[in-house]
Amino acid sequence: MPEFKGVYGYALIVDDEGVTIQATGRVSQGALGASERRILFEEITDRSFRPANLATNGHIEIVTNNGKSIFRFMTGKTARGRRCLRPDRGADAACR
Repeated sequence: MPEFKGVYGYALIVDDEGVTIQATGRVSQGALGASERRILFEEITDRSFRPANLATNGHIEIVTNNGKSIFRFMTGKTARGRRCLRPDRGADAACR
């Protein structure tokens, strides 16, 4: 499964059914509300993308009926982050 490492101890794992956001650091666990959140593709109602630049981290925002989850990443990973938003490409091509 492709894994995309973010900042503050975040990791985004994409498979054929959905995405898993893992939080290993205390800051990220507090922000996520758990150490791991599983989101199936069919549960996603909206998603947005903000590219990283020299001043700010980028993020992927995934919205479901239960709320939203934000995955943050650093400069230099913008192109890879965009590919994570394309579940139609399959897990093998996503996040690489």
